[in-house]
Amino acid sequence: MKSEVSVGKGCGWIRVSQEPGSNGTLVYLNRATTVNDVARDLLLPHGHTIWLQYGGDEPRPLRASEKPLQLQDDFLERIGYTDQSRRARLGIDPDLRYLISFNTGPRWTGRSGEVWLLKGLVLPQWKKKIITLSAGLMIIQSLEGGDWGKEAVLVEAVGTGDGPRGGRSVLKVTSQGHRSLYLGFDLPWQQRLWHSWLKQESGRREGDLSSKGLEAVPRGLGRLNSLDLSANRITSWDALEDLEGLQSITLASNHLTAVPQQLWSLQETLVTLDLSHNSLREIPRVDMPKLEELKLDGNLLESLPEGNFKALKLLSATDNRIASLPPFLVRQPMRALTLLDANEGEERVKPEDLKSINLRANLLKGNIILGNYGNLTQLDVSENSIECLDLTALDKLQSVQCSKNKLQDLSLNGTSLTSLIAGNNCLTKLSIYPKPTKLKHLDISYNRLETLPDWLGSCQHLRTLFASHNLLTSLPDHLFCSELSCLQTLQLSFNSLKSLPQVIRHIPLQQLFLQSNMLKELPEHFFLATARLRILNLSKNQLGELPTAIGDGHQLERLYLTCNQLTDIHILTKFTNLRVLHVAYNLITQLPNLCVGSWPDMEELVLSGNRIDRLPGNIAQWQHLRVLRLHCNILLACPSLAPSTSLKVLDLSHNNLDKVDLMSLVPKQLQFLDLSGNTRLQVDPRQFQDYKSMRKVSLVDVSGQNRDSLPAGPNDPKPDQEPSNSPWVLGFSETPGNREKLCISQLRLTNFCNTEALLGLFDSGNNTELPQILAQSIPRILLEERTVKETANEYMKYTLLAAHRELKEKGQRVGVCAMVCHICSERGPGIRKRTLRIATVGEAKAVLYRGDSTLTLAHVPTQVTRSQIGNSAMFPLVVPDPHVTELTLKDCDEMIIMANKRLWEVVSPEDAVAEVRSISDPVLSAKRLQDLAQSYGCEDNLSVMVVRLGGQSHQDQLLRELNYTIQFCESAGQESFRHPVIGCQMVRREAHCDGIHATENTCWCQGDRSSPSGQSDQASCGRTSSRENYGHYFTDKEIMERHSYPSVLMRENGTRKMCSKLAHQDAHLADCDESLSDRAFGSTRSFQSGLTKFGSQSSRRSLHAGPNAAYFGSLQRLLPYTADYDFSIIKERSEVDSLETEDRMSKYWDVATTEL
Repeated sequence: MKSEVSVGKGCGWIRVSQEPGSNGTLVYLNRATTVNDVARDLLLPHGHTIWLQYGGDEPRPLRASEKPLQLQDDFLERIGYTDQSRRARLGIDPDLRYLISFNTGPRWTGRSGEVWLLKGLVLPQWKKKIITLSAGLMIIQSLEGGDWGKEAVLVEAVGTGDGPRGGRSVLKVTSQGHRSLYLGFDLPWQQRLWHSWLKQESGRREGDLSSKGLEAVPRGLGRLNSLDLSANRITSWDALEDLEGLQSITLASNHLTAVPQQLWSLQETLVTLDLSHNSLREIPRVDMPKLEELKLDGNLLESLPEGNFKALKLLSATDNRIASLPPFLVRQPMRALTLLDANEGEERVKPEDLKSINLRANLLKGNIILGNYGNLTQLDVSENSIECLDLTALDKLQSVQCSKNKLQDLSLNGTSLTSLIAGNNCLTKLSIYPKPTKLKHLDISYNRLETLPDWLGSCQHLRTLFASHNLLTSLPDHLFCSELSCLQTLQLSFNSLKSLPQVIRHIPLQQLFLQSNMLKELPEHFFLATARLRILNLSKNQLGELPTAIGDGHQLERLYLTCNQLTDIHILTKFTNLRVLHVAYNLITQLPNLCVGSWPDMEELVLSGNRIDRLPGNIAQWQHLRVLRLHCNILLACPSLAPSTSLKVLDLSHNNLDKVDLMSLVPKQLQFLDLSGNTRLQVDPRQFQDYKSMRKVSLVDVSGQNRDSLPAGPNDPKPDQEPSNSPWVLGFSETPGNREKLCISQLRLTNFCNTEALLGLFDSGNNTELPQILAQSIPRILLEERTVKETANEYMKYTLLAAHRELKEKGQRVGVCAMVCHICSERGPGIRKRTLRIATVGEAKAVLYRGDSTLTLAHVPTQVTRSQIGNSAMFPLVVPDPHVTELTLKDCDEMIIMANKRLWEVVSPEDAVAEVRSISDPVLSAKRLQDLAQSYGCEDNLSVMVVRLGGQSHQDQLLRELNYTIQFCESAGQESFRHPVIGCQMVRREAHCDGIHATENTCWCQGDRSSPSGQSDQASCGRTSSRENYGHYFTDKEIMERHSYPSVLMRENGTRKMCSKLAHQDAHLADCDESLSDRAFGSTRSFQSGLTKFGSQSSRRSLHAGPNAAYFGSLQRLLPYTADYDFSIIKERSEVDSLETEDRMSKYWDVATTEL
């Protein structure tokens, strides 16, 4: 008789498949329907049952009493489907089988089968049984399957018996206690197969019954030494009482809410007890005198058990809710001990034997004084809330881990101490007595230390010292002396160091990290004394010059000098082993002439944000060069790099390049080419097509329109080139780092549904396909989810959950950290509201800069579960449940920074905002953050997006650009001007007070650019002044009062933009005496106003690249607004460049990153 299922609340669908991967049969049932009911309704063959599989993980047979619909419902709710109607609807979705599936199959697997067993003593009979072999055990089960795991035999020996019985080939199995069992087989080959299996299983003393789907502990296990019953669902524990002499038992992951009472029958013999990863809330008082190892990790315990544990050597109870130590661990007040007292103590607990305690990730707080345990060697109390920790009584203590607490005072005994990890606390002092002369590793990072401990000079065995992110202003002299003869790694970054001690002897340091300090100079003989250095990081300091490198034999391989004030790096030619050199954002004007020969092993050279105007002609001779970054310089030309056999990344964006021959520039193995931001760049379309026919080329449209073809010509207007009024501006940058592939994909739709922005970042870590699938499918999924009535208010959450399902079998073993940002505007009568919604799964992070504060919008990871899209086979350890943040954007919101976890590991949200707040162009902001992260040592994939918020009126935008124009105009009579990208003074080689007379090497750089690996559909100049990036900007009021120059503007990609690059010879400035008026700023399209003349200088310089200056994504359009504008200086086309339309030379603005 089939089970009855009522229609209504509490009912739903599951799919049951006979073969994994098939759509299977839909079964309608309620939450009370059991596996037996489903098997009976489906008429499953005898000995078959329902198997449950999460993702691509190993399936397990369900118990007869388990309820499939309840299991499916609980699973969906756990991964984030909190709406019951959505869970019910998913039951009929065929793609749900990639996340959770129900399959039919035999109850046994592996070394299992139907075997005849001779039963009975008076009247023996052959009965067919299901027998399974596992770890020395022979588990016997009836064909009906209801008694699975209740009877087991420990195999001692196996023989062929006394010949055939009942026409069957027989095997005699001897179990513990010399009990004999006879197995019968219909065919001789079956007997031989089982004989070989039983021989391998015989004589074992370690029983492994983990993940067998057991409901009860089997009978007949005999005298096992150890038994592993983890990852089952055992409810019957009676057989534990028969396990005499058992020394080790593992009951982890059995969903225990209480310790089985039968376990205490083993308390006199157990040496190891593992109860980890259950749901235990308490453990009763018990005496286990022989217990040496007790593991209680991952439970709900609020206190540790009391009792007799005099032999205990290892105690591990991580990830619980323990708020205080048990009495037997806490140091008691000193008192007089009589002989009787001492004997009583010896009887109850023997503290001398306890050697290791692990209480990581609990709720320990307040002051803890640990004593009485003189032989304790290892202690881990990390990730608690301890404020004071006193371990001075533990003189045998070797390793202490107490990071991520709230420690203000830490006192240790240094007699035996070899390792101390105390980072991420609030320490202002560190007391260790006696001096830790055996100390090898010390980590005191992320504290509030103003000085390093005085006893460091006595640590002759110290190998590594981590003291970053403190308040250090100076270092002790002994830190750079030969007394610390073993010190190899010194991490002192992110402090306030203003100087280093004088170095008078050779020191053994191999790695020195001093980034983000306030160093203005290095000691005179620094390089002489640190000849063994292999890695030196001095980024983000104030170094103006480097000391002389005397002598040979320098071993320096990796040198980071980004964000300093260096003007000359010729001294670096002494370091002939250099492989990685980062000197971005300095004041360097040229590379050393001998650099190619001096650095034969160079692999990565980053010179971005300097003032370099030319490169050595033989740079292609570097045989190992993989990465060359030179963006934001003033390069006029680039030597041929086609002969290079190793170059993979070439970034020449934001320079003054005017002509590029792709055949001679691009090596055949190049993967990323960035030529954007070169406003004078000329590329012959025929040459580009010829090159494209030779190899696969993928162009990234930086206009935000995501087109996949170049414009037909510079005067090819199209409807989609209308100006954008979007109130946000996007820039991005990404790099594979030292990895072979970029395993991150970005979603960039700044004009989503015409008035919205949809952005995303998907990082898989080691897979390139899954991020691309998500980036392509998220827009469609989001539009679909917004139409689902039941969960329309949670569409961001269900978008990522649907994406999790979209990955199907590809997402079963691989996970992705995902972040999706949706910005939409709501307009109406008297309503102007912009809403930001960010959904994150995993470790990607977004930061919103609001006023003077930084808001972090990210998923908060837990210690128990990990958040990822995909990786469904790891359930329940990995779940995709998204974290969603929704807020209304305010006028004071300036920017959003989105990046993968690798950037946030080395750059804090506050530092990231401080670095780019004053940079108006989000593309340059993204590039700077990428460069900074790499200069801090990040070698992995990096992906950054910066969104500038806040729309401006047309007049405000024009006034800001006019400020920029006047900045250049006023500097015309000076001997120098400010570099628009890095903010440094550019010294002219020839200048006149009465006007502008540019020489061959004079270069005017524009301050607002788009990106290669970035896109900016609404670029603009900086709003504020910055000592690092921009010069002084006049306010709009000051300009109106002091000047009457009309603006010099050009529209680029629907955005007004300054064109400050000047031609070399025939450029000139037009007279203009008109004052500013509304009429001068009336056009919302591109126009060219009269240009300004300074003094009596008659030479003119054009401030634009002409009407044929275009870039991939949008053409420059020069449209007159009124007849009053003087267009005499605009030449639509010179005779030299006048060709047929199909042969026209196109000058590209912001040609995107080219992936080759």
